[in-house]
Amino acid sequence: MSKQLQQEHPGYKQSEKMRKIGELWRNLAAGEREQYAQDAKVQEAAIAQGGGGAASASAGIVRSLSNYHLYVKHMLSQLKTESPQSGQNERMKKIGELWRAMTADEKASWCADGEQGSRVPGENTYVVQRKMQNEPSAYQSFVKHMVMELRKQHPEKRQHEHMRKIGELWREMSGEEKAKYRSTST
Repeated sequence: MSKQLQQEHPGYKQSEKMRKIGELWRNLAAGEREQYAQDAKVQEAAIAQGGGGAASASAGIVRSLSNYHLYVKHMLSQLKTESPQSGQNERMKKIGELWRAMTADEKASWCADGEQGSRVPGENTYVVQRKMQNEPSAYQSFVKHMVMELRKQHPEKRQHEHMRKIGELWREMSGEEKAKYRSTST
């Protein structure tokens, strides 16, 4: 969806794109949402089994390069040959100036399947490393437990009031009491 929005509205900021994606998601029928969820599960399973193409699950999630990154990749190689004595900082400043001077249509042509972007040699993707999920800390387990309790006891109160109370309770607890939450997951 993000790529489609970028092509339709190249001037959108990331926050505007995310807001629009949220609207589109909320307007989807339940069946369409379920289909997206199933597709995501199938893709995750393929990645987990190492079938994620050039980059497998152990490497992370494969993403397409943005228009800007394809442009940078192309221009860096060009500037290196034109002026090998200039440093990386100088080259990047020049590329940034050139990019800012481009029109929205010129920038849009640099998408991976666009007129310019498709000509960039090499990979048009990169891998986002997956973060390892650690067990929650004792404090995180305590917060999770207490938020549920406080919401039941005081549904009229706001989240920040609950969090303030939880912080006070945590600071008053002894080390032994805090240790009880170390290995429990609620």
